[in-house]
Amino acid sequence: MNKLFTFLFFLIWNFSFSQLTVSTKYIEIYSWDDEKDAWGEIIVEDDQFSFFEFNEEMTFLNFTTIKEKTSFFLTDSEYSEEHEHFSYEVTSDSGYESTLIVDLKSDLPNIRLVIDVEDSNLLIRYTVKNYWFEDEE
Repeated sequence: MNKLFTFLFFLIWNFSFSQLTVSTKYIEIYSWDDEKDAWGEIIVEDDQFSFFEFNEEMTFLNFTTIKEKTSFFLTDSEYSEEHEHFSYEVTSDSGYESTLIVDLKSDLPNIRLVIDVEDSNLLIRYTVKNYWFEDEE
């Protein structure tokens, strides 16, 4: 099964062309506060430049930082009219699952990952520096 997943991953990656590219400039990480039933204080904040490159169908994502490159399969796309953002269930190339929220219309455009880690939940928010679509180049 793992070999099949790896084969499919590389096959899709080789034939995927970027439609939307997002560059980010800042990262914040929050942990969930069960007592307040809300995201707690920032536990990490740093200048971090990264790129999110989505394929044309918005089903695949390459995420690149200075230190690493990770790929994600995107499924269960939903649009929230109330918040004007898209959310996806994502699975990394190593099999890790999380939720991705692409919020480019807010006052502070951002991309968020919600991850279950052991006994807690983390919110990783990337502040968008710029974004563009391939046909605008």
